[in-house]
Amino acid sequence: ITGVQLPKDDYEDRGDNDRRKRLYAVTAAASKLFATALRSSGGADARKYLQGRGLGPEEWDRFAIGFAPDEWTWTIDKLKAEGFSQEEIVQAGVARDGEDGKRAIDTFRGRVTFEITDTAGKVIGFGGRLLDANAKAAKYINSPETPLYSKSRVLYRLKQARELLAKTKAPGLVVGEGYLDVIAFERAGIAAVAPCGTAVTDEQMQLLWRAGGEPVFSLDGDGA
Repeated sequence: ITGVQLPKDDYEDRGDNDRRKRLYAVTAAASKLFATALRSSGGADARKYLQGRGLGPEEWDRFAIGFAPDEWTWTIDKLKAEGFSQEEIVQAGVARDGEDGKRAIDTFRGRVTFEITDTAGKVIGFGGRLLDANAKAAKYINSPETPLYSKSRVLYRLKQARELLAKTKAPGLVVGEGYLDVIAFERAGIAAVAPCGTAVTDEQMQLLWRAGGEPVFSLDGDGA
């Protein structure tokens, strides 16, 4: 009713929802930028790598695969041009604050990117696979913890795997080691997910059981 003051908690909830909507908009915009970059002249090495893994343009679209150019602020600059603030870009995990007060830099640089969504299909983060084998950096990285993304509570491709599981009537989901493993399973008609760079957590186990049936683990045989 006009003129009636809302309780403070309602204001706070509305503010939180508005902030989350902005962060969702940042990650969705970043996903589109990465997809475009993959098809650009600068994405040649990324395309070569993916095609070497048997993944062509159809798979890039189907699995929302992209490329983050090897530049310090490419993503930040592009997102700022779309009206997002640096604070929002950092909060969404697409960039991170520089050390010792230095300017923020892109989280993903010189990497093939894999879109990570929530169970509603909204983009909440990314995984990134390093292209330069000689670089002194981790081969795979994931988005940092954000208001949208917590890697211990997320499974890669869970939404799509649940949909496929319902169609195939399989006993349960397969848990693969990483992004490319899940993509290979899904292309073969097998409903699969993967933890995002972490050991399987209690929260992820709950998600697996809620999906229906008994999960099957197909992880790498290394010590990790």
